[in-house]
Amino acid sequence: MSVIKTLNDVGVPEEIINDTLTAINTLYKTHPRNNITVQSITKITRHDIGVTKKILYVLLGLRKITATYLPRHKKCNKVIGAEETSVEVIQHMANNNAYICGNCIQKIWQFQEVDVEILFWPLGFGK
Repeated sequence: MSVIKTLNDVGVPEEIINDTLTAINTLYKTHPRNNITVQSITKITRHDIGVTKKILYVLLGLRKITATYLPRHKKCNKVIGAEETSVEVIQHMANNNAYICGNCIQKIWQFQEVDVEILFWPLGFGK
């Protein structure tokens, strides 16, 4: 397994990387205090969502951006809790019955009932 030190190490064409970075910068410039999602970048670039995820995850790993995590109920996709700084916190909360879906009026019994949305932020923002 090789260590990824730059975006060029991920095996994505440079044009796609540049399009993605341009979209990220555009979103951060127009809405500097807002998060971005994989979907918001994909909507702009029209590149494959899997490639967009790969680029964002590498940027996160390289500490060029930061992230928070938002719990959603798998059954209805509604937010069931506050943004957290780690998936482990959401997992702990779900496995300890701390979430109730206000849409379905249903208690969340285990982490398998939860989808976690990743919200990406410029460094210095987020939770």
